[in-house]
Amino acid sequence: MIVSPWVARLKESGTPFRQVGGAAELDAALTGGLKAAPAAFLLPLAETASENQRVNAVLHQVGAAVGVVIVVRNLADARGDQAVGDLETARAWARTKLLGWQPSGAHDPVEYAGGRVLALANGYLWWQDDWETAYVITSP
Repeated sequence: MIVSPWVARLKESGTPFRQVGGAAELDAALTGGLKAAPAAFLLPLAETASENQRVNAVLHQVGAAVGVVIVVRNLADARGDQAVGDLETARAWARTKLLGWQPSGAHDPVEYAGGRVLALANGYLWWQDDWETAYVITSP
């Protein structure tokens, strides 16, 4: 699954994110290159193909999962309540952009598949939401 349309979607006008990128930017952020928070990074997580649905040709329905890693930071609040509030604001905005959206080439709208804390360290809260859609691949 190509994530560049997903990245573009989260960069649209009104975004709360100060940085949006793909897997390469996430790798840089994880190694100390986080430019600004809140940030969002999109990466393909998995694809699962159905059994072939044709005789003498190939047609697979492919379920595709995309992860959205959201990073927030708030050092002013010792208990972290503000960071959690910032996280919920960022997640809600991403949800309005992704839930029900149908990326080009997909035949199913995007659905929410779950989320979890990835890390809480050095004043940063790292969260990942998983999103799913499906598309079809066929032989020529």
